[in-house]
Amino acid sequence: MDFPTENIKEINWDFPGSRTQFLTHKYHSYPARFIPQIPRTIYRMLLKSGTSKVFDPFVGCGTSLVEAILSQISAGGSDLNPLAILISRVKTQPLEMNKLKNYWLDLQKIFNPDLQIYKGHQFSQRDFVFPKRHLSTRFSEDSIYIFSKILDFIENNILELDFQDFFKVGLSSSVTTLTESKKWEKVNIWRTFRPKIDSMIKIMGEFNERINSFSNQMRNDIRIADSRDLHFIPEETIDCIVTSPPYVNALDYNRIHQYNMSILGYD
Repeated sequence: MDFPTENIKEINWDFPGSRTQFLTHKYHSYPARFIPQIPRTIYRMLLKSGTSKVFDPFVGCGTSLVEAILSQISAGGSDLNPLAILISRVKTQPLEMNKLKNYWLDLQKIFNPDLQIYKGHQFSQRDFVFPKRHLSTRFSEDSIYIFSKILDFIENNILELDFQDFFKVGLSSSVTTLTESKKWEKVNIWRTFRPKIDSMIKIMGEFNERINSFSNQMRNDIRIADSRDLHFIPEETIDCIVTSPPYVNALDYNRIHQYNMSILGYD
């Protein structure tokens, strides 16, 4: 494949003024992700819609994969971070809207109007292990109680994994919003989680409309794997690799995601 170098020189890869937060890109923040206009431009220059497949060995939050799907290109990716895999799968997976909305209505019914009482359901209190950081003092016993209720419902009342993962990403995104907040106050997870899921459901409807004609043809394989060992990829099945490698010397990804990982039960 010849790379069109003459076109590269004409592109401003900063894409000034471009909107970078739209559709499922808005689901969950992630450190040092590249903007969607970069992979989208590469796909338009190199690949054919409907017949090509791309792979991202450092998939992060799935920016390259979302843009592939929006360009009607099948996509796969890998990462060592289980949170990255969760986010990427949810951002690229279309869901049936009526079922998604019904699950959300059922989840909201477990709370009374002041959102403090778990109605008529037994659940297991989770033992979250938070790091020894001052930030951990934001998480009161009440907030841990509500985390437990939400997770219990997701894992025991939502039967399909894709739908479980959708709500887990919403919960993780809410945790990030709370831990990154500049206001020093106790965590109110439901007040953050509820509008987050409302927004994600609306976005999912828009995403479905954008990819509807192509969704049945997609072959998305997103898994936890070391980029040095990609034996699961058959030879001559990938047309293009597009990635943004992690900034391991500049960012402590483990520290950034400590609270998300603890609440979701990841090591």
